[in-house]
Amino acid sequence: MLKRNYPVIIGFFFTLLSIGYWAYYENLHSGSEKKTPAFQQSADYFMEEVNTLKYNDMGQLEYQASAKHISHYPNNDTTLLSLPHVTNYSTPDQVTEVDAINGKLLSGNETAILWEKVLITQSTVSTGEKVDLNTEYLTLDVVKNIAATDKNVLITSKHGSTRATGMEVFYDEGLIHLKFRVRGLYVPD
Repeated sequence: MLKRNYPVIIGFFFTLLSIGYWAYYENLHSGSEKKTPAFQQSADYFMEEVNTLKYNDMGQLEYQASAKHISHYPNNDTTLLSLPHVTNYSTPDQVTEVDAINGKLLSGNETAILWEKVLITQSTVSTGEKVDLNTEYLTLDVVKNIAATDKNVLITSKHGSTRATGMEVFYDEGLIHLKFRVRGLYVPD
C-alpha cells in the first residue's frame, strides 16, 4: 500500500526543507513576523502556512504538500513540522493522503518522524474504496526504505479492520510486518 507513495512522502519533507533554506538565505520572510514561541527558540528559519505543488513532466499534478509551521534548528540540524499534510496523485486511479499533528526531519534528512494522530488514507478513484492506517507515531527511513512504529496500529477498509501493536513496512519488498497482538475482522461483501 505505502510502497509506491513512500518516495513522494519523503520528497514532500525534503521540498519543505529546501524551501526553508532558500527563504532563509535569500532573506525572504514567509508568513507573519510573529513567531510561535515553541517554534522560535534558536531556530535559524521559520515559515507559516507553507503549500507546495509538484507537477510531473506532462504537467499533471503529482502531489500537494502543506504544513502550518516549519522551523529549522541548526544546533542539531532538525526541522520541525506542524500539521504536515501530503496528497499524492502520482499513481493512476489512486490518491494517497498523509496527515499528522507533528513531523520532524532528522539530521542528514535520512529519517522523517510523524507523531500524534498519524493517518494515511489510500483511495481508489474508480471504485471509491479506501484503506486507512492510523497510528500515533511513525518513523520513515529513507536509506533502508522502511517505515516502523512500536505503537498501536489500526488498518481499516470496507472489508474489515486489523489491529496490532508495532509494525514494519518494507517498501522494496512490498511487505507489512505486524509485530504483536494482531487481531482482525473480515466482513465479506
